[in-house]
Amino acid sequence: MSVPTIVEERATEAEKTYKAYVICLENAVLSFFNDSEAVRLGTLSVSMPSTIQESPSPISSTIMGERHVVLSRVIAEHIASATGRISLASVNLRTTDEKKASPHLVRLSQKIVEKLRR
Repeated sequence: MSVPTIVEERATEAEKTYKAYVICLENAVLSFFNDSEAVRLGTLSVSMPSTIQESPSPISSTIMGERHVVLSRVIAEHIASATGRISLASVNLRTTDEKKASPHLVRLSQKIVEKLRR
């Protein structure tokens, strides 16, 4: 049995810090994206990597929450597609507008994927 890998990544923009906390298992990646130091569960989406060659896009669904549905699904799909693993992505934005935070969180997810590939 392998030990889970834990990765943390931060991005600061205009005095605002965004944080990603990721737990990487053998077959799945659990990620938490926040706009504060606290790691909190937010809108949660799951994505499965596609195994069908005709449809390379991953399949996703929101499990709970309603505030950041699109952003959590985009992040979950990106991680599933890039890693080939099941991806659960939680987005909890308490002090930032989703539209303003989206590009920063997507960049954080890209940094996370790069670290997981090493």
